Amino acid sequence: MRILSAFFAIFVLFAGCSKSASARGTGAVHFEVTDAVPLLQEEKDSGVSPEVIKLHNVLNLMSERFKAEVTVSKSDEKLFLQDLNDVLQEESSFRSDDLSVLYLIDKKHSVSSAYVPKDLVPLVKNPLFNINRNDLSLRPDAYSALNELAGAAQKDGITLLVSSTYRSYDYQKNLFEKWVRIDGLEEAERESARPGTSQHQLGSAIDFGSITDDFAETEMGQWIYENASDYGWSLSFPNGYEDVTGYRWECWHFRYIGKTACKFQNKWFCGVQQYMHEFIDAWKKACNNLQKKAVLKSTAFFYIQCLKQSSITSPAKIYFATKFTSLSFTTTDFTICLPSRNFFAPSSFFAISIRTSSAEPLGA
Repeated sequence: MRILSAFFAIFVLFAGCSKSASARGTGAVHFEVTDAVPLLQEEKDSGVSPEVIKLHNVLNLMSERFKAEVTVSKSDEKLFLQDLNDVLQEESSFRSDDLSVLYLIDKKHSVSSAYVPKDLVPLVKNPLFNINRNDLSLRPDAYSALNELAGAAQKDGITLLVSSTYRSYDYQKNLFEKWVRIDGLEEAERESARPGTSQHQLGSAIDFGSITDDFAETEMGQWIYENASDYGWSLSFPNGYEDVTGYRWECWHFRYIGKTACKFQNKWFCGVQQYMHEFIDAWKKACNNLQKKAVLKSTAFFYIQCLKQSSITSPAKIYFATKFTSLSFTTTDFTICLPSRNFFAPSSFFAISIRTSSAEPLGA
């Protein structure tokens, strides 16, 4: 069964729908669906934009702790969306032939064993920062950002020490297995990533200094903590967020995500990188589901906003009109599965699923 994601909002205009006609299965239910701008007149009248509805839905998908700590008030929604757009614009300025600097990788989201960042730049002895190994490398954008960070640190009399950077899938596999042998599986899971789930495989993460907890008390550690975000580097695993990140505090581990994303993270996500990555990942999936061609093989699930006082009972004839194309399903093609009530007041939200045995395309 293929389930179309419920990340996105669909704006609905009911026309020519009467309770009695629908109940007999002889009426027609017309849905007018759009994510385009300018908005439909009914959407303008409702005072709620598609982007704001999408924001509400994506925020609602986040964890309970996320929702308790990350709040976007109604008065701040426009500003939040503008800041989000700035982040996505910056992301688009990075190379497009490799994974994004904002790619979500964690215990639930991975890369393949074959993935290697493109054009890795070897780190060699240089006047800006120190290295403690000869096998270190970074993706080009992270390498440039490291040089900028290190140059700023030197102006303040601090020379950074880079201790770990890109790791291959196989390297990470051996490392994880080593810590399992030393500490046992449960403890290893707190401190080491399984192969394919490490930020280091992206080529955009650095472990600085001693790679121990006391690094936070060193002059170098304190400088990085205070200044890294100004140069696009973000602390990946902050103290007190093991239930969010999956890892205990690592004061030495920073990931390059870009300057604008760092500002966005600190402004709206309590400085927690994982919160921001999860939100952006969900936002992108919402956008992609509106853009991709989807084949309805069994069930589609939609969030609906009712723009006019409406009632609906299934089965009935249903017509979809999207900005992509016009579609229709007859009573032999589909069943509408509704919540227990069948009356919806204007501006209310509810959910429906549409089940069909046909393979009609939804959109293009």
